[in-house]
Amino acid sequence: MVELDKLTKNLKPADTFVLIEALMLDDSEYVQKGIGTLLRGLWKKYPAQIEDFLMEWKDQCSRLIIQYSTEKMDKEYRKKFRKSK
Repeated sequence: MVELDKLTKNLKPADTFVLIEALMLDDSEYVQKGIGTLLRGLWKKYPAQIEDFLMEWKDQCSRLIIQYSTEKMDKEYRKKFRKSK
C-alpha cells in the first residue's frame, strides 16, 4: 500500500479542491472516507487552506468527511468544524 504522504507530496490544495468539490456531497461511505483521509494528509502541510475549505463545506458535507479530515487536530479545536445549528 502506498503511503499517504507520498501521494500528497506534490499535491496542492487548489488542485485538490477542484477535483473533490464534485464529490463532497457523494453518499458513498468509501468516497467520504477517502476525501477525509486526503484532506487530513494535506492538512499536515497546508493547515490554513484545508481548514478554510472545511469551514466552507462543514454545513453541507457529511459528518464522516469532517471526522476523518480533522481526526489529527486537537479535540477542542476540531469542534469548530461541526455543523452549525
